Amino acid sequence: MILEITLFCASLEEADRISSTLLEARLIAQASRGMAQAALFRRDGRIVQEEEFPLTLLTRPALAREVEAVVRSLHSYAIPALQHWQVEANPDHEAWVRSETRDPA
Repeated sequence: MILEITLFCASLEEADRISSTLLEARLIAQASRGMAQAALFRRDGRIVQEEEFPLTLLTRPALAREVEAVVRSLHSYAIPALQHWQVEANPDHEAWVRSETRDPA
């Protein structure tokens, strides 16, 4: 099993900074960012529309808390939403994710 984590970033620069930091620390094997999307949500009693950039991260399930801690420390949102789920993948892909990430602390 591998863990897929999806979040949204305020800018491409933020997504790249988070991705690079996690890759350098070997906490993720891959980061994929998407094109800008319009996000509508409620903030301070008002409906707001802003541009966000989706970011998907691949890692080991055992590294979830460490990945979340790094994301929270770098993210511009007060409450970044990290959605994650375990995914069954082909064995060689799962082995690659394990080989590109470090053992949990």
